[in-house]
Amino acid sequence: MNRPPITPIVLALCCAGGTALGEFQIKQVEVSREAYVEAMAKRPMIFGVGLVWDGRSTVHRMADDFNRVMIERVNEAGVTATRIGFDWAVIEEEPLEYNWQTMDEERGLDRLLAMDIEVIGLINTAPGWATPEGKAGTWAPTEESAELFEAFCKTLAERYRGKIKYYQYGHSMDIDPGWQPKADPVSYARWLKRAYRGLKAGNPDCVVGTGGHLGRNPGFLRTIYEEGGKDFLDAVGVNPWPPYEAPQGDEAFDWKRIEDYRAVMVEQDDADTPIWCSEWGYDVPTVGEENQKEFMARALDYLVHYEFITMSVYWVMADYHRGTAGLFGLCDKDLVPRPAFDVWTERVKPLHEKVDPPGTTEPKITEEQKPE
Repeated sequence: MNRPPITPIVLALCCAGGTALGEFQIKQVEVSREAYVEAMAKRPMIFGVGLVWDGRSTVHRMADDFNRVMIERVNEAGVTATRIGFDWAVIEEEPLEYNWQTMDEERGLDRLLAMDIEVIGLINTAPGWATPEGKAGTWAPTEESAELFEAFCKTLAERYRGKIKYYQYGHSMDIDPGWQPKADPVSYARWLKRAYRGLKAGNPDCVVGTGGHLGRNPGFLRTIYEEGGKDFLDAVGVNPWPPYEAPQGDEAFDWKRIEDYRAVMVEQDDADTPIWCSEWGYDVPTVGEENQKEFMARALDYLVHYEFITMSVYWVMADYHRGTAGLFGLCDKDLVPRPAFDVWTERVKPLHEKVDPPGTTEPKITEEQKPE
C-alpha cells in the first residue's frame, strides 16, 4: 500500500467505543515525513511493539506455525523494539539458583536478537523467599534480600551484556497491584537504586529506566527524586493507557499524563532525561477497529513530534485470547492484520530503507554511583 502523506493532524487517544472523534478534546501538532525519518535515525525505539509467542488458533494450530507468521508480521511492520519480562521470581526460585531457560527459549530472546529487535528487559516480581508474605509476586522485597537482589541484577546484566542494553525496574509500581501491599515511592526508590547499582556492576554501559508509571500521580515520581533517585535512573517510564470508561476532556487524550510527568522532571532539573512509553494500547472491542486505526496514526505522529520520548512499546502485535475485552492487537488472534496494522506499516516500514538506526539513550553515570 502507498503511504499517505503526513499532514498537520490532531491527536486523540481514548477508549470509548462508538464515540465520534470530533467529540473529544484534542491537541494539534504538525509532523512531516522528514520528521519520521529523523526520528528513526535518532530514536528508533519509539517504534516498538509487544510480542506474545507460541500462540495457537483455528488457523495456526501449531506454535511453530504461529511463530513463523508472527515473524512475518514483525518484519512487515518494521518493528524496532520490544520488552521481555525478566522475572526475578521465575529465574531465582531459590537463592543463588538461576534458571535462564524461560528467558532464552520460551520468551524467544535469541529469535528477537536474530531479527535485530532491540530488547528492553523488564525486571519485575520477587520470589517467595524474598517477600514478607512468603509468596512470589509484585511484593516489595524484604530488606534481608537486598544483597541477593543486587547480585541477581548484576548476574543478569553480565549474562546478557552485548545482547541487552536497556532495562526497566518495576511495572505500574505506582498503584497497589504493582507494588504490594501498597504503592510506596520511598520503598520503590530504595529498590530502584539497588537495581541500578546491580545492573551497572554487571554492565556499566547498560541503560536503566524506572518502571512504567500507570497512575495519574506525578507526586510518586517527585518523591523518587526527593529520595535521591535522579542519579539512579537514565529514563522515566510512563504507561499512558487511555481509560476504559467513556472519557471526558483530557482523559480522551491520556498522553497528557506524559506531559505531567515531564513537568516533574523539568522541575527537578532533569529535563535531559528521556521518557519511555513502555506500554499502551487500544482495546478493539471498546474503541472499534476504525478508531484504533485513527488513534494509531495520531499516536505515531505524537511520538515522532516529542523528542523527549525515546522508547515506546505498543501492546500488542496480536490478540492472545478470544475474550470479549482486552483485545489490543494490531492483528487478531489468527494474525490477520487490522487497519491499525496497515497504518503502522505504511508509516514505519519505509523508514528502514532510508536509515540505519543507531543506538538511542545513553546512560548517565556519576562518580557516586559507579560500581566498585
